[in-house]
Amino acid sequence: MPPLARRTVLAVLAFEAAGAFVGGPMLFLAPDGSMMKIPVAELRGFFPDFFVPGLILTALGVLNAVGFIALLRRSRFAWLWVGLALGGFFVWFAVELAVVGAKSWAQAAWGIPVLIGLGASWPLVRGLRLARLRRQSQG
Repeated sequence: MPPLARRTVLAVLAFEAAGAFVGGPMLFLAPDGSMMKIPVAELRGFFPDFFVPGLILTALGVLNAVGFIALLRRSRFAWLWVGLALGGFFVWFAVELAVVGAKSWAQAAWGIPVLIGLGASWPLVRGLRLARLRRQSQG
């Protein structure tokens, strides 16, 4: 993976994990949305309160932290963890936009880096494919 792409993905994973580790607990500790000043009505009945979304957001933070560590250590499975982490956040933002709509600059501030990270992580997938082709040609 090219160094700039690797640094970009590491930065995105760290940024998203930090945000999830702050925002997730704020949501599940105050499921009425009071800590983040978001009314429950924003959920439009998809959830009764912010408890479950807070747990999901925290879990996404864990996935991003695992992806960060795997990529930092150049784990053989870094591609998987990075894909789960950034793919998970991509789904999170898509669902968020579908449920509440585009309401805040913060959605773009947290969502655009995910798109950048997904684009920058493409060499991980490409490298996996090339390694598989090399093994097939040797065997």
